[in-house]
Amino acid sequence: MPTLVWLAAPDGAAVHISQRWLEYTGLSAEQAGAWGWTAAVHQDDINRLTTHWQTLLASGARGEIEARLRRSDGQYRWVLFSAAPVHDDSGRLTGWCATNIDIDDRHRSEEAARKDRERAEDVVRSSERQLRAIIDNIPALIAIHSLSGDLEHSSRAALEYRGDDMAEMKQSPFRNVHPDDLPALIDAQQRSFTTGQPLEFELRLQRADGAYRWCQMQSVLVSDDYDGAARWYTVGTDIHDRKTAEEALRRSESFLLEVQRLSRTGGWRYDLATDVVESSPEIQRAHAVQRGEDISHPPFWFDRIHPEDRPRVQAQFERCVSEKSVYHAGYRIVLPDGSIRYQYATGHPVTNDAGDLVEFIGAIMDMTEHWQAATERSVAEEALRKSEERWRAVFENSAIGVALTDQSGRFLATNSAFQKMLGYTEEEIGELTFLELTHEDYRESNWQLVTELLEGKQKQFQIEKQYRRKDGGVIWVSNNVSLVPGSESMPRFLMALSEDITERKRTEATLRRTQAELAHVARVASLGEMTASIAHEVNQPLAAVVANGHACLRWLSASPPNVPKAVEAAERIVKDGKDAGEVVRRVRALFKRTGVEKVPLDLREVIGEVLRLLDSYPARKHVSLDVVLDSDVPPVFADRVQLQQLVLNLMLNALEALEPVSGRVKQLSVRSKRANGREAVIQVSDNGIGLDDSVAAFEPFVSTKPEGMGLGLAICRSIVAAHEGTLSAERNVGFGTTFTVTLPVQPVASQ
Repeated sequence: MPTLVWLAAPDGAAVHISQRWLEYTGLSAEQAGAWGWTAAVHQDDINRLTTHWQTLLASGARGEIEARLRRSDGQYRWVLFSAAPVHDDSGRLTGWCATNIDIDDRHRSEEAARKDRERAEDVVRSSERQLRAIIDNIPALIAIHSLSGDLEHSSRAALEYRGDDMAEMKQSPFRNVHPDDLPALIDAQQRSFTTGQPLEFELRLQRADGAYRWCQMQSVLVSDDYDGAARWYTVGTDIHDRKTAEEALRRSESFLLEVQRLSRTGGWRYDLATDVVESSPEIQRAHAVQRGEDISHPPFWFDRIHPEDRPRVQAQFERCVSEKSVYHAGYRIVLPDGSIRYQYATGHPVTNDAGDLVEFIGAIMDMTEHWQAATERSVAEEALRKSEERWRAVFENSAIGVALTDQSGRFLATNSAFQKMLGYTEEEIGELTFLELTHEDYRESNWQLVTELLEGKQKQFQIEKQYRRKDGGVIWVSNNVSLVPGSESMPRFLMALSEDITERKRTEATLRRTQAELAHVARVASLGEMTASIAHEVNQPLAAVVANGHACLRWLSASPPNVPKAVEAAERIVKDGKDAGEVVRRVRALFKRTGVEKVPLDLREVIGEVLRLLDSYPARKHVSLDVVLDSDVPPVFADRVQLQQLVLNLMLNALEALEPVSGRVKQLSVRSKRANGREAVIQVSDNGIGLDDSVAAFEPFVSTKPEGMGLGLAICRSIVAAHEGTLSAERNVGFGTTFTVTLPVQPVASQ
């Protein structure tokens, strides 16, 4: 038969073994007879297999179990052991028939598939953690809902905005929604959750301080998220200030329109590139514009002008366009009903950086009521006077300092806020230049910016600098400076808007001092951890000194004394003593953030040295050690003492985790391999008691042992971080923990 077959007596002893089985294992029939066949079973599987076999013998039932069987070439392969009872015609048990089927390839495939699933699950969990970390650090109100609308996660900013924790948010998601906005929000959400369409909604939310503020909520459905599930992502933005500004702008526009209506003044704009005219409602009312009329081009407006005035006005406008000069014109218009109105129009040219004319902006005033009582010139002067009055009112009542200077920097005019800020009267400040008021440290940079402004390299600039007050005090100001174009009657000048930011600067300085104090406190706290770490870590090389001392005495007390072995032990004592000093120095270096002494190291040598040290460790004697060190791993660029300390700590932790174990074989495995071509991996795995929390275990002073200081794994993490690697712990399926160290291999160029 092409299958590994053997027959056994009722008591389970083998009575006949097929030739294929003997050839597969390399045992003779005499060696495999009775219970000798168990010699080919892997040592770690023999107890489990024989226990199962005894159970079948006692019950008389058929059964099967997987175990490793040694092939004739010495390789252990996974085999399916199957056994069935054999009865005679009377039903009496006469023996057993057993088969062994090689399932090693299938077993390895299943194991590889399991590891792939675990890695995929780790990737999903890591992606989720990364996503939530990103979301929590975005300064916006963010929420994640399931496809059905259940809240899964809310960003830290959203929780702080409400003043709730995640549990409260999930329990009462609409608690801070304004009652007047809640019905419409629920209806819109249900509609989006049903149709999958994006949602955009403005509503009022109650902030943690109790104030209701306008927010804009936008939700979108992501159908293929990091774990394959569909989710709703909602981003909320506080737009209260914008809404307030929009409302203020709307009121301002309404006010402007009302002012235009009362003053019978309208605004207009003519774009030369498109030949399009824009006009305000007041102009359209004054010209009696009818529904459906095309008022977007100049011919309409010139056709409304009285035929006697039209040639003059049109010629004047064309001349202003060609000369890029200010436009003024007084004329009559004829309305559709034949009535005549008197108008006064003004406008100024707007050029681009190249000096090309791009548009005209102006105003038209209905002068019908007093046209006959004034000439065109007097009307223009009146309009100019009113404009100057409006400007003066704004100038004098502004809470921000306003200063006008000529191109040399001498003050032409300043408002009361600017004078109060610097402590000068209007007459005193008129005798000065802005550079004379500017602190010496900022004069050169300030004048350089002004020069660029005058040369046309900038349109405006902003600078934070210090002014010296009249009383000698120094204040910080934020200046926004722009160049105002000149006109026919006035040369161009500089306008600066100045804000006193002295208090803000003081606050920033206080914040910097506070941050420095906190950094000092952190360094003091690290000193305590360093002291405890040195005491903890130096104990291990000292223990090696004691163990080697005992070994030296044992070799010397032998009859005859084994001097070479004693010398070897004494040499190890000297080496371990030096290592103790190195541990102290290197641990201190870790916490001082100083560089480690890195050289190319062979991981097999480093791990071998640690294994030799552990040979004398008492707990090692009762543990099955499985070591597989890949010879293909390139050298790592690392510190030898710290790398030995890392491996030793992890193996001692594993041995200590195995001490309480009973009822099963204690197993410890050490692996090294190459990963991704650029990394070396060390894995230390045990089947001990395991870790309750694989994350908290790396925190300082966290220990599962009553007498432990809780520093071993924290130091391991620091060592790995100093070597630009990673250290992780994962609870095994079944029993124990696997610690994985990943280190970068030495670059090819430096190997």
